[in-house]
This record gives sequence, C-alpha cells and structure tokens, in this order.
Amino acid sequence: MESKSTFSPDCQDIAKHIIAAKKPRVMSPKKPPIVTTDEQSVTMAYWQDGKTLRDCSRYMLENQIGCDVTFLVGQKGQEIRAHKFILISRSPVFQAMLCGPLGEKQTPIPIPDIEPHSFGLILRYMYYDAMIAKKDQISEILYAAKKYCLSNLVKICRDKLSKWITTDNACELLHQALMLDDSTLVRQCQSFVLKNGELCLKSAGMGKLSRDCVTKVFEADDLLANELTLSNALVNWAQAVCKRLKENVTSAKIREILGDMLYSVRFHAISPEDFAKHVSVSDILSKDEIISFFSFTTEHVKVSRSSPQSLGEPFAVIKDVTGFAQASLSRTHPQFSIPVVLISLYLLLSISVGYFFINLAHQHITPFPVSCVMLQAR
Repeated sequence: MESKSTFSPDCQDIAKHIIAAKKPRVMSPKKPPIVTTDEQSVTMAYWQDGKTLRDCSRYMLENQIGCDVTFLVGQKGQEIRAHKFILISRSPVFQAMLCGPLGEKQTPIPIPDIEPHSFGLILRYMYYDAMIAKKDQISEILYAAKKYCLSNLVKICRDKLSKWITTDNACELLHQALMLDDSTLVRQCQSFVLKNGELCLKSAGMGKLSRDCVTKVFEADDLLANELTLSNALVNWAQAVCKRLKENVTSAKIREILGDMLYSVRFHAISPEDFAKHVSVSDILSKDEIISFFSFTTEHVKVSRSSPQSLGEPFAVIKDVTGFAQASLSRTHPQFSIPVVLISLYLLLSISVGYFFINLAHQHITPFPVSCVMLQAR
C-alpha cells in the first residue's frame, strides 16, 4: 500500500511559501571589539617594534622616557632631562661628572655657559648622531663639543666653519677661533685674512679682534693689502674699542689705544698725495711726525708690499719724532735658504785662505809641508 502525505492542503501551501521565501543568509559585519584601558596601555608599550637602536634612543629623548638626570641650562636655568647611560657612553667629561669621585653632587646640574637650544643639539648628536644647525649656532656648538670632548663633533663644526669663511666674516671667525683656542681654525682664518686683506680689513668683524690678533695680522709680510687700507683699518679698530669701553672717540684716545701698533703701518709706502688726503687729516699723527714723513719721502725711494715674499723688506716706524722716518727691517730673524748659506760660507772660507797665503808671500815665508811639521813634532 503506497504511503501518502499526511499534510493537509493548508499545511502544504504554507510549506511552499516558506521554501519560496527562503534566501541565502547574509553575514552582518562584525562590530570592532571594545578595547579596555589596560589593553590600550599594553599596545602603546610596543613603540620599540621595528626601530633601530638609534631610532629608540631618539624616541626616548624626544618623549622623555626613563630620564634619570636633569640639567639647568643657560642663564635662565631651563630644565633639560637626559639619560646617564647615553651621556656616559659618549663623553668622558659626562662620565667624570656623573660617575667620578669629584662628580657633581648637586641635582639638577647647572650648565650656565651653554644656551638651551645649543645643548639640545649636543644631546641630539650624542643620542643619534644628528647635526643640523644654523651658521650662527656652529661656534657655540663647537665650544660645547670641545668642552665635553666630542672629538668627532669638533671636526664636523670646524669643517663647516672653514667652508663658510668669507671676506665679510673672516675677522669675526678668527676672533671666535681665538676665543675657542682652536689653533687649526685660527690658522685657516688667519691665512684667509692675509690672502684677502684688502676686503677683510674693511669688514665689520675687524672691530671684534683682540689687540694681539690685530698686531699679528698687521705685522705679517704676506698680508696682501694697501698700506692706506691698513692705516684706516687700525683707526676703525681703535674706534670700535672706544665704543666697547664706552669712551669718547677722540684722536688722542685713538692714538693712546693704538700705541705701538701704529708702528706696523709702513707709512713711507703710501703716496704723499694719499697721506696728505687721508692720514694727515685724521689728527692721529703729530705735526712733527707729518713733517718728518714728507722729509723722508723726498729723500728715500718708496717701498711697497708688492713683493710680500721678499725678506728683510724695510718699513718706516713711528717710534718718536727723531726716528719717525728711519727704516728698519720687517723681520728681525730673516730666513735664509741652505744653498745660500753654503755658498756664503764657501766664499768666506776662500777669501780667508787667499788672504792668509797673500800675507805669507808678502812676508817671504815658505810654509812647511804638513809631513815635515809632524816629523819635527816627533
């Protein structure tokens, strides 16, 4: 007997409608999980991922993570924090300061001689070898680098400054190099000033040079500058000194400040026309000295610096009224080459031997052979 469906007609219609209305299930998008405060802190702690040691050091410095030493930097004492481990590993001065028996006991540690911005640049270099600074900041960074014995940074700053020397800033850089006691940079700046003296001595930085530096530059034989330029530069320098000392700028005060430095100018190398137009009207020289100059120029041949390499080049100095127009040597110890010395000795020896035998012939004395003299001595 065949089995038949037991569903009633009504039930069968309902089943058909259910099957027809059935559609594929669509997955609804998942809502983002709710992150708790604890989970956020765990996620933020992984800033180290994918970073090098340099990147991590930079991140810790910029975000002040784990700092264990504090400095009061500059005249206003701005607070800057850092890590002892980094400072000790990069600088022997910081090692002695933070670990040595004579180290700083005071906390925070005061550093009043360096500005905060420059100290921040020093820290960046020690943390991740970054050196990005403006031209006017390099000198102070060089000072800090020398103070904390950062030899590589000293070389970087010195190289940057040597590339930036111009006729406008050469004298100022020379002054800064002398203040920093950097002999290498001093030689570079001084060499540039000597080769470009005509322009360098007219710059504003000339007034910032010390007395010893000005004397050394002006007495150099290889200074390529006109003597009139040197005379004007000396007067301008003395005027700048008066302003620094807050003194009245007078001819008498300028002459007092210059003193013996005025002797380095070779006045007889200045033409009488220029001397009368520029030098005599400045009232730096007395009337007797001016008269002595014109007397000298009418009796002697004018000497200039056209051959700065020549040795023993004469120049006139102003020592007193009587010795104003007297010539003296520019170098007290002229350097002679070895061939010239040997030739001079040979000529002197030849003249001496010739003179000796001439005297013998004049006295009719026949010199004995050396062998005969030795036999008689026995």
